[in-house]
Amino acid sequence: MPDHTDFLKLTSRDPLSLDALYAAHGERGFANPAWEGAVSRVLIVRLSPFRDVERSTPHEFLFREARAAMPGAYLDFSFFPTLRDRSVLGRAGVPWMHGVASRRGAVDFDVVLVSNSYTLELVNLAPFLAASGLPPSRSERDRSASDGSARYPLIVLGGSNAMASAAAYDDASGDSLVDAVYFGEGEGSVGRLVAGLASASREGADGRLAGLASLTREVVGFWPTAIRLTVAQAKARPDAYPVGAPPVIAGEEAGTSRLEITRGCPSFCSFCFEGWERKPFRERPLGDVIAEALRLKAGTGADTVELASYNFNAHSDVVAVIRELHKAFWAVSFQSQRVDILARSPGLVRYEVAAGKRSFTVGVEGVSARARAYFSKELAEADLRAVLERIVREGAREIKLFYILSGFEDAGDMAEFSAFVGWLRALLGALPSPPRVMFSAGELIRMPFTPLAYESLILDEAPFAVVRARFDAAVAGAGFESRAPERFDEYCLSQVLALAPPGSYGLLLAMAARGYVYDRALSRGAWEFARAWLDERGILSGAFMGEKPRDYPFPYPFLTPVASREHVYRRFLDVKESRERTTCLGGDCAGCGACSDADVSGVSERAFLAAHRLDEASERDLRELEAVVAAKRKPYEAWVGAALSREAACAPPAYAAASFRKALYAAVPALVDTVWTAEDAFLKSKAGLERLPGAWGDTVYRVLSSAPIATSVLEAAGYVVLESAPVPERLFLELRLPGASIAEAVRLVADFLNASAIPHTLRKEASGSAFVVSDKGRKKGNVLEARVALGDDGAVVGLVCGRKYDVSMLIAAVAKRRLAFDLRAALADDGRAAG
Repeated sequence: MPDHTDFLKLTSRDPLSLDALYAAHGERGFANPAWEGAVSRVLIVRLSPFRDVERSTPHEFLFREARAAMPGAYLDFSFFPTLRDRSVLGRAGVPWMHGVASRRGAVDFDVVLVSNSYTLELVNLAPFLAASGLPPSRSERDRSASDGSARYPLIVLGGSNAMASAAAYDDASGDSLVDAVYFGEGEGSVGRLVAGLASASREGADGRLAGLASLTREVVGFWPTAIRLTVAQAKARPDAYPVGAPPVIAGEEAGTSRLEITRGCPSFCSFCFEGWERKPFRERPLGDVIAEALRLKAGTGADTVELASYNFNAHSDVVAVIRELHKAFWAVSFQSQRVDILARSPGLVRYEVAAGKRSFTVGVEGVSARARAYFSKELAEADLRAVLERIVREGAREIKLFYILSGFEDAGDMAEFSAFVGWLRALLGALPSPPRVMFSAGELIRMPFTPLAYESLILDEAPFAVVRARFDAAVAGAGFESRAPERFDEYCLSQVLALAPPGSYGLLLAMAARGYVYDRALSRGAWEFARAWLDERGILSGAFMGEKPRDYPFPYPFLTPVASREHVYRRFLDVKESRERTTCLGGDCAGCGACSDADVSGVSERAFLAAHRLDEASERDLRELEAVVAAKRKPYEAWVGAALSREAACAPPAYAAASFRKALYAAVPALVDTVWTAEDAFLKSKAGLERLPGAWGDTVYRVLSSAPIATSVLEAAGYVVLESAPVPERLFLELRLPGASIAEAVRLVADFLNASAIPHTLRKEASGSAFVVSDKGRKKGNVLEARVALGDDGAVVGLVCGRKYDVSMLIAAVAKRRLAFDLRAALADDGRAAG
C-alpha cells in the first residue's frame, strides 16, 4: 500500500493539526529502521486528538515497552483527527488512522495498539477503523483473512479504560471491534505481548488464533475476544519502570516528562474506578525514582518533570522526592493528591508552595458529610476547612474544588454546602488579593468493578437539575465561578457505555454509521439517537436501571479483578448504610484481595501498607528546598551556538529546545546533573518567531545550570560558546520559493520593501535581480541588501539584514499566496545569501 507523504507534506493544502508532527518526524523518526527493513510494524493509536492527549503517557509507555522488546521494529503513532482534519483527510482519501512518521495507513501495519483512556472514546473506535480501510467488526476482518481477500493487522485494546470497554464486545455473538483486550498494568508485560502479537500477525487465520491463544498462557491479563476463557487482571511488579526513554514528540509538551512515583490507591472511595481498578497501593523507592528521573531527562531533554500518580503525597518520602527532583529539573509539578493527607501532614502545603505550586486542586466530591460518606471519601469538613485555610495562608493563586453529584442530594445536603461556601467567602473576604476559586460539579457515573456499580442509575436530567441549580446558586451567590465538566448528554452516554448492557456493541456500530464521534464534545443528537435505539430494543430495562443484586451479570464476567467482586459488593452494602472504610495506609487489612503476601521481589504488600507512614515536612526540609529554588533565580548562564534543523523549525519551541538538550546530554553526559534548562535565545525566541517565522539554521541557546560549565568542556564536545545573546550586525537569510518564478519573487520582495518603507531601486543582473537599498533605507536596520536568482527548483531570495531584522511581512505575503517556502538564517556569511 502507498504512503501518503506527498499529501501530508504539502503546504498548498488546507492545514492539519498535526502538521508540526509530519514536518518534524520523517520515516526514520522515533529511532526507527527503514520501513522496508523493519522486522515488524506497530502502530500506537490514541482515540482522542493529539492536542487532548499530549500531556498523557499511555502512548509513550507503549512505545517504551515495544521498543525494548523489538529494537528492529517500526513503531509509529496515530491520533484521532480533529473535525477539520477529518474533513481534509476524507476529501483527499487519506485514512484517518495513519502513522505520523511513516505516513502509512493502519492497514499496512502488523499490529495496532489502541489506548483507551475513558469511556466516551469508545464512540470513536468504529468510525476511526472504518475511515481507515479497516472493517470495524472482528468477524468481518476474520472472514477476509480466511478467504484470502485481505489481510488486516491485529487490533488490541488496552489502557486505563480497558476494564470499562465491554461495549466494544458483543457477548451474544462473540464479535467485537478489536481482536484482543489487555486488562491491567502492563509494565514488564506489554513488550513481550507486542512481540508475540507481531509474530502471530504474520500467520494465516488459523495460525493467528493459535498464536493469540498461546499468548494467553504467557501474558497475564491478555484476552483474545474470539476465545472464551477466564482472565486475571494483570498486576505489575512494584519496581518495574519501562526500559529506555520515551519518544520526544513535536508538541508543546515536549519538554515535560511524567514520572510515576506511586502506583495504585490505598483508599476505598465507592465511586472511583481508578481506585478499585488499580490496587494495591505501592510506591517506588526514592533512589529508583531519582534514577528514573535522570534517565528521562537524559533521554528526552526534559526540563520539567510532572509527578504522575493518583495520590503523589501518599509517598512516604515525598518531601525528599520533591527536593531531589528540584535539584535536577527547572520545574517540578504535581497535581493529584488527597486532601485528608494534607490535613494529616500540615507542613506539606507550605512545602509545596515553596516548590512552586500556586494552584491547588481539591477533590471534595460530596457536597455534605452525608454525601462524602456515601462516596467513602474519608474527608471531614473540619479537615477540609483546615487545609483550605493553609492553602490560602500560604498564598495560593488558584483553588479548584471538584464535586460529584449523585442525584440523591436533598435540601439538608445543599444547605450544608451553602454554609461551607459562605464560610469560604468569609475566609477570603479580608484578603487584598484573594485566590481565584472555581467550583466544578459533574454527575456520578457508576463505573464497573466499583461498589456504586450496583447502585440504581439516573438518566433523567430532572433530579440532577434541581441539585445543580442549588449548587450553582450557592457558588454564584458567594461570587465564585462554577462549571460543569461535561454536558448531560455526555454523562448519559458515558453511563450506559460504562456498564455496557447487552446491545452496546450494536449501538456503537449504529452510531458510527451515522457519523457520531466524541471530539472534546459529543456530536449533537448522539445521545438522543442512542436513547431511542436502546429504548426500541428494551435495553434500558428495570434490571439495568435499578439497584443491582450481588449476582447481577455485569459485563466481562470472566475477568478476575485484583479487588474481589465479593469485597466490592460488601462495600456497596456499607455505602448504603454510610459506613466508611479507612485507608489501607498504616491500618488493618481490608481484605479486598489485591495484595500479595510476598510478591516476586520478596516484598510483602500487606506488611508495607500496614507499616506505611505519611511524610512530614520539617523546617529544615523547607529551608533546603527554598535554597534550591532560590538558586534558580540566579542560575549560572552560558550562551551556546547550535543549528536549528528544518524539521525542528516547523515544531513548537519546546520540541526544539528539548532536542537541543537531549543532544547536549548525549555529548556531555555529566551535564545531566547540573543543567536545569536551555532555551533558544534567537530563532525560537519570541522575537525570533515573530520576525523570522519558520526560519531554520544558526541559533543560540541560553543554558542555565546549578554550577558553572567550563567553556573547554563545551568546545571539546563541538559546541561554539558565545559571550552573550546574539544581536547580529549582519544576518544572512536565504528564502527558497520552490515553483516560483523570478518575476513572482521580485514582486514579493518589492511589495515587502515598499510596505516596510525601505527605499530601493531594482537592478537587473545576469543571474537575476538585485535590490539596491538607499542609505535612508539601510538606516532602518532591517533589509540592507536583497537579490533574487533562479535556483534548482524555483526562485531564491537572498537577504542581508541589520540589527532590526524583520521579514515577517514577506513571509506573510508568501503564505497568503500559498507558496511553499524555506527560510534559512546564518549568523555569518556562507555565500548562500546576498552579499
